[in-house]
Amino acid sequence: MKRASIDVGSNTILLLVGEYDKRWISNTTYCHVTGLGKDIDKTKSFASGPMKLSFAAFEDYSAILKKNLITPQNVVVTATEASRVVTNADEFFSSAKARFGFDTILINSNGEAYYTALGVVSAASVNMPSSLTILDIGGASTELMQVETEPQFKVCNSMSLPIGSVRGTDWMREGQFEANIAQVFKSYDVSRYKTKHLVCVAGSMTAIGAMLKKLTAYSDELVQRHVLSFSDLVKLYEQTQRLKIPQLLAQFPFLGKRAETIRAGLKVGIAIGQQLGVETFEISTFGLRHGTLMAGTIEEEYVIKRF
Repeated sequence: MKRASIDVGSNTILLLVGEYDKRWISNTTYCHVTGLGKDIDKTKSFASGPMKLSFAAFEDYSAILKKNLITPQNVVVTATEASRVVTNADEFFSSAKARFGFDTILINSNGEAYYTALGVVSAASVNMPSSLTILDIGGASTELMQVETEPQFKVCNSMSLPIGSVRGTDWMREGQFEANIAQVFKSYDVSRYKTKHLVCVAGSMTAIGAMLKKLTAYSDELVQRHVLSFSDLVKLYEQTQRLKIPQLLAQFPFLGKRAETIRAGLKVGIAIGQQLGVETFEISTFGLRHGTLMAGTIEEEYVIKRF
């Protein structure tokens, strides 16, 4: 039986429609780039433009859910970092509930780490290692997770850093990226997460994987499990840093609105790779939305608020 989950992130809103029974029978992701977390460090609120784009995403997803005979009340909807720091989250999600019927759960960083890691491990193959470190670069926050897959799934450690592709884009525009990221690493000790091989999830890193494969149309199947080196990441940033958005889109049409934030995503990935001593990055197209769909509900220990 098909189920669905929605991940309301700081840059994108993702819908997953799928069937899971000890393995993925089907899973289809739909994406709207809404930039909901834009300028939240300054304004502490969602801006009207990103909220309008987000409501358009919910309207589109409502139609998709209806076609799949899934009611809004049966969709697990989660919100993360941007929704944790703004002052108008109540207003935004109450309006979404009134207009589209979605009950949204604001989850804490531990919940974000747990369900993201669960989603990644759900794509397990026969050679899935017994332990792995996962990186999730979001729009407003970045999660680091150390996970055991055997003898049973367990998140051993997790950390949420206040950096991401949308926040990083704001910092780059203000000429404050290096100073702000240095302050983050001064405030957060990431040494526990040092690793030569890092599994990466979420939109920035999956898009980077597609760029390095020189795709013109994005494909989960072609990006899943793609491995890139640290030097690959650096070279891609060097190649793209002077390109304007129309030039980026000419080379990589699939980026769409993500073209506005992808260079900051690259810079965040490079900065974290340097801190952790990473030699290779492995891309996973699975993540938070997969974990919450599998679970079907959110454990109370991970709930900050229900809208």
